[in-house]
Amino acid sequence: MTQSETQQEQEIAVLLLDTLIPNMEKFGDFADQGIKLLTPTPTTTKTYKFHKYDIITKQEFPTASQLANTKAVYLTGSRSDSFETSIEWISKTIDFIRDLWLNYPHIKLIGICFGHQLIALALGLQTGRNLINPDPANSNETGKGKAQWEMGLTQVQLNVDDPEVKQLFNLPDPDSALSKKGNFNIVEMHQDIVLPSPSPSTSPSQQSQSDIDASLAKQGIHNIGSTKICKYQGFYKPGSILSFQGHPEFSLEYSETTIKGRFEKGMIDEEYFEDTKARAKELVIDDVGLKNVILKFID
Repeated sequence: MTQSETQQEQEIAVLLLDTLIPNMEKFGDFADQGIKLLTPTPTTTKTYKFHKYDIITKQEFPTASQLANTKAVYLTGSRSDSFETSIEWISKTIDFIRDLWLNYPHIKLIGICFGHQLIALALGLQTGRNLINPDPANSNETGKGKAQWEMGLTQVQLNVDDPEVKQLFNLPDPDSALSKKGNFNIVEMHQDIVLPSPSPSTSPSQQSQSDIDASLAKQGIHNIGSTKICKYQGFYKPGSILSFQGHPEFSLEYSETTIKGRFEKGMIDEEYFEDTKARAKELVIDDVGLKNVILKFID
């Protein structure tokens, strides 16, 4: 067997961190959408086998023998709260991430939304609700204050001053060269974030943000970009980690269906609902560009 044949047969482990959402069956679960995202285009020479692991209902993780031939591990999104680390399957997933870094450095890790936040927890950061004007007395403490949603097609400003981030998003296809325009448009669907302060009892001061940024830099982690209400829109460590707070796997149809359902349940008001519809018309989703960024990272 040639080396290229061995590479083509390598596996991508897809960890499903949620259950199938009722009335959304036609889209598949988050793992199905992730596999579609990671499936190479017809012009791509490399192919991978996909193995879906059911974490919530089976707590089914890849074995050591399976990881030996695994190219990458993909962590899906979830409707669960990443900061509920007392829940067994969440704590086990964080431990699994740490084990990957320690014992399987050849495996690349991809995290989406909830998966991005679990990576942050494994790095020693904290996650919690994205609060509106949090009280400094209990800043960013889970459940304290009013949380704000970030939903729908959203423009993320790339950290193009970071040469590693610029190189990652510098794709040969002019239509996908996201670093040239300095941003990317991605579907967001969250009210939890990686917190920009080191502990729940510390207000999110500029100093605390600097401390976290210094900690990330020491570990070789780059913040790929930000929005007005979410500082850490993804992490990148060359050859090791790529994560997104947003959902590169979500289509506009999936996004609009989900947002409409949440509006009808009273989770967002009409003004914000209309804003999401306006952004869906004004912005162009960078689904192809982000797919190519991820495939470039895996390769």
